[in-house]
Amino acid sequence: MNSSDTHTLFVEDDTIGFLVAGASLCSIIALIPYINIVNYVGVGVFAGGFLSVFLAGLRLSRQPNISSSFKFGALAGIIGGVLAILVGDFIYLITDYDVNQARFALLLKIFQSESDKSTPSGIAGFHIADESGNSVPIENVAQIPFTLDFWTILQQLLIVFLTSWLPGGLGGMVATLTCKRFFSKN
Repeated sequence: MNSSDTHTLFVEDDTIGFLVAGASLCSIIALIPYINIVNYVGVGVFAGGFLSVFLAGLRLSRQPNISSSFKFGALAGIIGGVLAILVGDFIYLITDYDVNQARFALLLKIFQSESDKSTPSGIAGFHIADESGNSVPIENVAQIPFTLDFWTILQQLLIVFLTSWLPGGLGGMVATLTCKRFFSKN
């Protein structure tokens, strides 16, 4: 495959819609209860990066190059993560429902049910430190009040940026390989 067969995604005007589609998929997966558990391993961000690059590759009718696919997928993951944080914080402001706290409570219930099968004491006895340094039983972590201020939002955005660029970029790279296989068959 020569260099004229590969194509960069950032020079096309109509690829912004595919970037929005990937970011939207990432945000939806991050916000829907029970489905959002897969984002702990980056599956939602990976899927968003994959979708954006794959749709752009199909629209361009040629294989995008691997470096621009990584960048495009990473950008879709970052935008999707930021959008999920902003929408989640907006939901919290309106309804006092914290998406992350609900996800942690669900994971805690799953962990309790699994550990109750293997040990008679379950997870009782595990403690973590809260913001003031006091020891809190792990069962009470889901009830720790969530405060939303500028620094909390900034920390959330920083964490999203640091954790979403890699799975999104890898999703874009896998989409490039999928496009390569798709275009070699046609």
